[in-house]
Amino acid sequence: MNVTGTVTASGACIMPDGSCVEFTEQNCTACGGTYQGDGTECTPCWTDSDFNCDGIVNYSDLGLLADHWLFTEDDPAWDASYNLSIVPEPSSGKEIINYLDLGIFADHWLEEIPCP
Repeated sequence: MNVTGTVTASGACIMPDGSCVEFTEQNCTACGGTYQGDGTECTPCWTDSDFNCDGIVNYSDLGLLADHWLFTEDDPAWDASYNLSIVPEPSSGKEIINYLDLGIFADHWLEEIPCP
């Protein structure tokens, strides 16, 4: 039996909201995503400061951090991924997204994903 056909390659696609899905390049582009290459997989970001997983720590990530500024672990919109420092707020004893997290974030400012 002779089977012919085309195998369509797929890979990781970083969507505009920072999420990652596996798509073909054509589908990724059509959805407004950034195709990461054939055979790539969605994996955790290369650094905790690259919140949108686009390969560079920049203003986009700073905006996401700012959206969570001063949230505590009790806040309904709390997202631990923005809590880069695990030092709790001294007065409340709760984790908070604050200047300590901004300091860690700043240490990675404009870093880009290392080439494989």
